[in-house]
Amino acid sequence: EVEGHTESGKPPIRPDYGDWEISSDRATASRRKLIEHGVKPGQIRKVAGFGDTIPMPQTEPEDESNRRISVLLKLRAVKPGGSSA
Repeated sequence: EVEGHTESGKPPIRPDYGDWEISSDRATASRRKLIEHGVKPGQIRKVAGFGDTIPMPQTEPEDESNRRISVLLKLRAVKPGGSSA
């Protein structure tokens, strides 16, 4: 899963392109790079933009560290002998 985020308090680039679009585009660009570097498209289950709705813990919502992506890796349980559960 790839999630895009951004800080709050910045004026939109243009009226129809704000935090939601920026964070969605950030996640989509990251997905493209992952695929370019060997991740199979079917391994990516979700690409989402969250705008400024989920700031980093213990960080001001306006802090630029909220301008980020999150990549969540979910592992499947493997049974003894190598088959996945």
